[in-house]
Amino acid sequence: MNKNILILFALSIHFILNGQSVNYETSTLPFPIESVNVYTDRDLYLSGETIWFSANIYLDNGQESLSKILFIELFNANQKSIIKRKYKITNGFAKGALDIPIEFLSNVYYLRAYTTYNKNFAVEKYFVSAIQIINPKKGIPAKTENNDLNTTNNYSINNYSIVPAKARKGMQIVSIFKSQKTDNVSRETLSLELLDNCQEILSEAEFSLTSPSAFIAFPDSAFTKPGLYYYLLKNKQKEIIKIRAFIYRGLTKVSSKFELQKNEFNQRDSVNIELNKFAPSNYSQLGIKTVLKGSILSQYDKLKLFMNDPYLLISFIKTQFNPLIFNSKEINSILTTLNLKLNTEEYKNCFYTNDVFELKWKLRIKNTDLSGFVVDKSSHKPLSNIPVYLSVFGDRPQIYITTSRSNGSFQFSITNYDGTKDILLCPLYKNTDEIELEIDEEFTTVFPDFKSIALTLDSSHLSLLEKMLIASQFSKSQKTRSKQQDFSIENLPFSFDDPEISVVLDNYIATPTLKMVFKELVPTIRLRKRNNSYKLSVVDIENNILYNNPLVLVDEVPIFNIEELLTIPPSEINKIEIHYTPFTMGDYTLNGIVTISTFTDNLGGIKIPKSAIFSELQTISPAYNFKAKNYTSSEELKSRSADFRTLLHWDPFIQKNSSNKLQFYTSDQTGTYETYIFGIYKNGQAFHLKLFDFEVKD
Repeated sequence: MNKNILILFALSIHFILNGQSVNYETSTLPFPIESVNVYTDRDLYLSGETIWFSANIYLDNGQESLSKILFIELFNANQKSIIKRKYKITNGFAKGALDIPIEFLSNVYYLRAYTTYNKNFAVEKYFVSAIQIINPKKGIPAKTENNDLNTTNNYSINNYSIVPAKARKGMQIVSIFKSQKTDNVSRETLSLELLDNCQEILSEAEFSLTSPSAFIAFPDSAFTKPGLYYYLLKNKQKEIIKIRAFIYRGLTKVSSKFELQKNEFNQRDSVNIELNKFAPSNYSQLGIKTVLKGSILSQYDKLKLFMNDPYLLISFIKTQFNPLIFNSKEINSILTTLNLKLNTEEYKNCFYTNDVFELKWKLRIKNTDLSGFVVDKSSHKPLSNIPVYLSVFGDRPQIYITTSRSNGSFQFSITNYDGTKDILLCPLYKNTDEIELEIDEEFTTVFPDFKSIALTLDSSHLSLLEKMLIASQFSKSQKTRSKQQDFSIENLPFSFDDPEISVVLDNYIATPTLKMVFKELVPTIRLRKRNNSYKLSVVDIENNILYNNPLVLVDEVPIFNIEELLTIPPSEINKIEIHYTPFTMGDYTLNGIVTISTFTDNLGGIKIPKSAIFSELQTISPAYNFKAKNYTSSEELKSRSADFRTLLHWDPFIQKNSSNKLQFYTSDQTGTYETYIFGIYKNGQAFHLKLFDFEVKD
């Protein structure tokens, strides 16, 4: 934080100069906040369509993001999560595609994004936005009145005013007034903070108010860029007294209008964009999209939609709001309404930060982490040094092993899967019925208290909805693949392919017991009985080595009770496979693996311990590259195959070393299209800017 500030009281002038560099690992200062910004291809969708999104993740202090996993949720007004996904973060960037279920009802839905690190902070600080989804089969809402911004007077009244004054000699002047209707002004300690649109404190000053007014000057160097800023007036207890949002326009005029060389195109025509003309010079990450006009709400419409909900409003201001596109009359109206809202208690609460000095939720390093605790079932006391086994079922079965720590916690790091997998967790303990596993919730179950938001898409938008419906139907009927997987999974820690021994029981005469099967058909398995309990060993025949206590898996489930294993009827067993070569998995060395596959769905009737848990594991979801049609050949151009795309281009991450020229093609869908760029600046602030419109005609 830069504390360059000039305080003026009558003829006295005071300078405060302070800079600091913090090592958060060793300092007593709170941990920085990790910010997440999400951009979608549109704001309006039909059920059954795809939401394309990208996300930028970074620390508010400008450092590189810490997290490796991004959590994405789509939930409804009843705070029920309908879609939950996890995506890999690479160099502070993530991307993906969410398929909207066809049965979704017409309504406003909420998109939320956060990291494990974010879970150390209040949920009100998570990124959240709203999208509108229409189900054409369920009807379209009736036309609603197009009201202006709500200028409610339901705000707290106090005796203070913050009034930005005319700039002088490179200084931004702000006056602090206290109402003269009050009693004689007593000496009062106050502080004034300058915040950017992301609520990062740029400058602050503490002063004593001994007269009805004070004047404070901020140098232009304190402002990072033209845009929206806040003044926060606080008392000695650091309670917010007053908030004033204002626009800083900078020393040079910033153009917000761009044009292509031509603004009319034919169907299936080539659109060429020179990015050098449009991209900000100081960007860190840059994306671009071109969509049918109307499917992205205007800045003014989003303000109307979000103004009554503090969390949606603040999130919008942080990531997409661009006040420079409005004229003076419009921005004055916006600021009037915004400042009324900001000085209500629920909006003030959005500016308070709950400092975090210790991380409860540790960072996720791998693609998928599964964590929890081993506890005593009766006392709920944590149990340490308990082996915990994780089985992953499906077409690529796998086994993982870890040990509970001194506080009973355990964690699996999984890098080898995508999508949702069925799993089983099972502890190894002398009496497994006396312990239980408590699994951590990866997705948070806490939600802010969102206000009700009405659909803005109604029967007055029939032309837009018809075009969207045609595009959606075309996509389904033609099975156009516009998603190209951009994700590679790592090799599994153990391959169950190519066992040293494989015995298919149907190839032999029926045997009454599994004990006899081991003895007669699988000579590499040795079964011995000691102290009224059976032990299993496997023999490396080539090297004549005996390995005791191999891992036994029945339908990928670890079985530790050999007596229970021997109860499986051989008629229900498909095959027995043996890997007798020792295998190291983390801190464990497995003396071979015996796998038994059954024809049943109940492990051949084996009773598993009560402490075992069957569950679903949400692993990493694959990212996708947008793949649109191109018409580079005359055959493609003359093709009778219909193309009614309303999303012409989506590239959320443009490589800096790539060509400065961008090319894509229009579709058969006529109408007006809008092109936007989005991303983050080098200082970590987000941007979402409209570049230009163009027409596609017959």
